[in-house]
Amino acid sequence: MSSITKLFISLAEPFLPIEFRNKHSTSYSDSISIVIINFLTMLMALSYSLLFLYLDARISFVSSLALVVNATIVILMIRQRVPKGIIINLSSIFSFLAINGIVLETGGINSPILIFHAITPISCFVYGGRVSTFFWFIVISAWVYTLGHYSIYPFESITFDKETHLVTFLINLAGIMFWFLIVLFVYEEGKKLSHLIVDKQRKQISLQLRDLKITNDRTRKNNTKLENYNQEFEQSISYAKSIQDLMLPSLKKIQVYIPNSFMYYKPKQTVSGDVYWFKHTSRFSILIAADFMGHGISGAFLSLIGFQIFQEVIQKNEIISPDFIINAINQKFRKVLKKDTTNTSGSLDIGICIINHSKNTLTYSGSGIPFIYFEDKEAKIIEGNDYVIGESNHERDDWDIHELNLDKITNFYICSDGFEKQLNENKVALGRTRLLRFLESIQKTPLYQQEAAFNKALDTWASDQEQTNDIMILGFSTENIARFKISTEVENAEKPQDMLTIF
Repeated sequence: MSSITKLFISLAEPFLPIEFRNKHSTSYSDSISIVIINFLTMLMALSYSLLFLYLDARISFVSSLALVVNATIVILMIRQRVPKGIIINLSSIFSFLAINGIVLETGGINSPILIFHAITPISCFVYGGRVSTFFWFIVISAWVYTLGHYSIYPFESITFDKETHLVTFLINLAGIMFWFLIVLFVYEEGKKLSHLIVDKQRKQISLQLRDLKITNDRTRKNNTKLENYNQEFEQSISYAKSIQDLMLPSLKKIQVYIPNSFMYYKPKQTVSGDVYWFKHTSRFSILIAADFMGHGISGAFLSLIGFQIFQEVIQKNEIISPDFIINAINQKFRKVLKKDTTNTSGSLDIGICIINHSKNTLTYSGSGIPFIYFEDKEAKIIEGNDYVIGESNHERDDWDIHELNLDKITNFYICSDGFEKQLNENKVALGRTRLLRFLESIQKTPLYQQEAAFNKALDTWASDQEQTNDIMILGFSTENIARFKISTEVENAEKPQDMLTIF
């Protein structure tokens, strides 16, 4: 960029809109050019106004000042970001009228100022486009023809002798040529500046595209890795689910001893932290429902530990008492997680239900897993103790043991908290009260149809909301529960085809 161009820019930039300054856009270079041209026009008009003041040519003096005002208005319109086309056309109209005032007072067709009419089409050609140039060329040509043909002199003309007329004409011609050269120079410099700007922007865009391509390549590779990882992760989760499904007792195994039963089991994710365990030993059926801390992978991993602990505790101990079993599970769980020496987190809610088939009684103890049963068509609930399994290192001898006569009970349910914690579209939990009302409403529904009723109720309540937690509901009817004599002979239970069905 030349020093002259820098000078022009430094003079014109203060008159540009604030958002144009130092931005170097195409609008910036065009605006600089228009401001410079109007500065030159203003200086030329001021010099002629002094001349006409000296010659006492009042109309020409006023017209010269009008050109100064016109140039000032154009600069102000540039600052206010008026569209370039409007500026050029309004300025051309105003300049045409002002120059005509001078021409008519200084000799009409013979005026040495007539050549100034060339300013308008030249400006339009440089900045206004072909249509504006052609329009003003036709208008000015028609006006000059009219002046010469009809000898229009509305004002008293200033007369020049031949020598003065020639000198004045040559001075005006030189001024116009100088003005035109400056216009051309500024215009060309503006184009160069625009090209430099465009080249710079293209280079920046090219660099950005290169960086974007690199980023896209990295993103594509990372996405591929992530997809592979997700695929492996999903396969691992699917494998974990198959393992958990194998660990869960089948409904057929439970129905050998409790024929009328169902399981509504719905993990929040693929695997669940809510699990159930069943074992028949001697004349007792032991049912454990557990809700391990967390859901998904963390809860499912703890549940696998829980299955092993349940198996060891029941097989190694001959005492069939829910409070004893809970204490044994608590100690074993703490030992496996090394809670005495580490800060490992992990706990569970548990409910243990033991059915004595010879006495036809049910014994329940629990913590965090409610036991709901119906007696005389009335819903009753056993909350269990408010202890956290896996946290305390001390055996408790104050577990509440609830013994119920199965002859007086119709249906009973063991539930985790997932169903009652489900949120609806208003972020309101279903709650314990609604759960009990729902259970009361389905007591006349056959037990084998109640699983579908639970599923429908959940869909209705949750609507399109995401499942909140793992859900586990075990439902049983006391009708046709297997009865044993002391000799462990089965009275009401059908004998399974093979021992694997039971064990």
